[in-house]
Amino acid sequence: MTLQQAMRRDEAEVQTSLSECLGDSGQWRARLNSLAFKGISEADLDRWYWILSAEDGDAKIERLVSTPGHKPIFVLYQILNRDESIVKGRSLMTVFDYIAQQYCQRKGKKHDQHLSWGATRRSLDNSLNMTPEHFCVLLRRLVHHVMRTWPSSIVTVARLVSTYIESISNDTLPKKTTGRSGYAARCFVFNYALQLFHQRPLTNALAQRQFNWKAQKTLLALSTRLKRPLVIDGQSFRAIRRVMIGLTKSDAERKVAGRLAKTWPPYREEWDGVDERRKLEDDWSMSVKAGNLRREAGYGDASVDHTLGVLGGAITDEAPSIQTRSLPPRTWQGRHAILNVFSDWAARVQATRNAHEAWHLFSNGPKGGFKPNFQVYAEMFEKIFAEEARSPNVLPGDNKLVFPVHDVNLSDFEKARLRPPSVDELYSRMLRDGNRPVGKCLALLIYHAPSLETALQYLQDSPLSRKAIADLTAPNRTESTYLKEIPLPVFSAYVSLLCRLQPATRLRFTLEGETSPRLYNCLSHAMRLAELRLSYNPHETRQFKAPWHNIMKALAKKNTVFNPILSQQENDAEALAIFLKIFAKMKKSSGLDAISFYYLNGVLRKALKWDDMSDTPGSGRAAEDSIAGVRYRHPNISQLVQHAHHELKEGFRELTSPVESEIVSEEDAEVPTFYHDVGAVHLHSYTRTLGMLGDVDEMIRVMEWMLNAWDQDGALEDAKDPSHKESEQMSHVFAFFRAFSEDQVPAEVVQRVKSKLEQLGEEKGCTWRWPDTKDVELYLGGDSQQGAQRFRASSSRLSLEGGKQRKDAWERCVL
Repeated sequence: MTLQQAMRRDEAEVQTSLSECLGDSGQWRARLNSLAFKGISEADLDRWYWILSAEDGDAKIERLVSTPGHKPIFVLYQILNRDESIVKGRSLMTVFDYIAQQYCQRKGKKHDQHLSWGATRRSLDNSLNMTPEHFCVLLRRLVHHVMRTWPSSIVTVARLVSTYIESISNDTLPKKTTGRSGYAARCFVFNYALQLFHQRPLTNALAQRQFNWKAQKTLLALSTRLKRPLVIDGQSFRAIRRVMIGLTKSDAERKVAGRLAKTWPPYREEWDGVDERRKLEDDWSMSVKAGNLRREAGYGDASVDHTLGVLGGAITDEAPSIQTRSLPPRTWQGRHAILNVFSDWAARVQATRNAHEAWHLFSNGPKGGFKPNFQVYAEMFEKIFAEEARSPNVLPGDNKLVFPVHDVNLSDFEKARLRPPSVDELYSRMLRDGNRPVGKCLALLIYHAPSLETALQYLQDSPLSRKAIADLTAPNRTESTYLKEIPLPVFSAYVSLLCRLQPATRLRFTLEGETSPRLYNCLSHAMRLAELRLSYNPHETRQFKAPWHNIMKALAKKNTVFNPILSQQENDAEALAIFLKIFAKMKKSSGLDAISFYYLNGVLRKALKWDDMSDTPGSGRAAEDSIAGVRYRHPNISQLVQHAHHELKEGFRELTSPVESEIVSEEDAEVPTFYHDVGAVHLHSYTRTLGMLGDVDEMIRVMEWMLNAWDQDGALEDAKDPSHKESEQMSHVFAFFRAFSEDQVPAEVVQRVKSKLEQLGEEKGCTWRWPDTKDVELYLGGDSQQGAQRFRASSSRLSLEGGKQRKDAWERCVL
């Protein structure tokens, strides 16, 4: 009826043949009368249509909560449709509040008691309309947007699910309408949510796994406190394991990982009597223990469970592997289920410490004479490409870094026999085996390709169409009809390659050379591709940011050269102008994110290092409209700097704006503190930029926010952990602030920051500390004191008003 109302209004303005299908006014009035019997008027239809006619999802949500009266479930369904654009975390928080108030009232609260029983109550009572099946549909759509806009808020969604489950009556008799008892309905929603919460976001999937686990734990905790615990089905056990393999190792797991033998298989070594008394099960990871609980619950193992056990570090009655932090392995289903043997083989290659161990398992596949497929080759390539771990705090399986080979007892002949092949040798073998590079394998090869010619060869060997490859690799095409056939991971890898090959030094430019001029166009080619490929589907533009992030990284890289004829000053000015265009485009389409904010700091510092920004060569020329143009001109570099400075300050306020919610006051609401995840690395970059700008007031605000963050849950959590690398970045922030503040910040302000930090240490156990003189000298000049002396000599000439002297000093101290 709402759609018909919208169509009738459109027909009233411009009449078409569709009017014949809508019926006459008498028929329409009869339909409205039937709705009036249920308490729904024509004004309600107009209001619902007005809500759904907003330009995007954020605007629709704002209209949803701004209008009084009943809104049926289908209105919320349409707002949360998968192809809707919701880019603001604040909008999702509004939806959480709306769902909590309308559909997740706790037991004991009245549901629309003012409505009398009958047709009106049946239509307008949300507690009756939101059945478990309807709630699961709503939950699926909501999680889709949460994973793309605000992954940490999945914990809040889990609290909503818990409240809804508790609102379901716990009767044991099946209902006539559904054939399901209240307890069965609880278990249905419970298991549906557990399986839904293993979904991963498009970016930083491993880092966000902690929130998936918190969401699942919230539901598991609910089950344990109910009088009758809920039943976990086999698929839910598996979903829990899929999340667990992506978590960082616990203290117990790290202790076990440190005791593994350096030889293969990595059996645990017994270091003392305590180790000798430990049972084999005591060394299992959480994922492996969850798999054991699944078997004890009566569910048999399938091939995917065996694969999860490999990544978890242990399989019953088999040799151990390396517990490897990973995303869930690929699961083949239906008539392709037999291919799961390759997923298991690939996991075995992945769960190793170096390319030598991986090659051993690559060469000794499952029984049956199988040859490795593209999945197995992809994991082997990844081991060969991986860098070696340098930090003593990194354990095997923590990330993709590899560890030294333990071959002290092997002869030179045996070492040569076990040595893994080179990339070219392995690639030739893959082609001989009848495998073509596809999926992750193709993306890896392109990402690590040494040249565009090599990447082109990989593409030509793949099943991709020649027209799609031509659209991807041709540098000067303005239209690319077949570019959308390139898978997004492969496309992102090619854009990353172009950004990496863009020269960062002023190579010798000759008219006879062909290679160098082409390399200078790599970044322009990457921007043109990103604009063309992601414009086919606006939904992809909003959600798939990796290509633009790679381009931003290249623009912020030191000494990036667009044109060898221009000076480096002009190239840096071009980089800032281009960056601001991309930044504005991304901010409008998909909202601000911490990665873009970080790279904006870098590209702005490049522009600030020049003495006289107002006289940059090439200033005064008009800018091109397209961000993918070959040449970029800017009216005045100083105006660009001012604009970038403004964007940074506005961006920091948005990134650190606290969550406001009506349910945040509840103790168990589990609402994130902020909409964005800001870390110490972002603060360090931001304070360095503020130092070059001479923005003393903003730097003081940043320091105050940092100190207040210690008492806030969810703020700078990694930086609060002394063993985390973010803690070191935080020490850099304080060292920079002390060096900057000696001649720029009033002494009483510096003392206030220092006293607050020391007070936090004494009363709240704050692990951050005020840097001493040696810390500042090490930060500024490494092991020598020349850096600190140079800094003090420079900073003595700075003024709070800013200017050329400030740029001279900070160029030497922060670039």
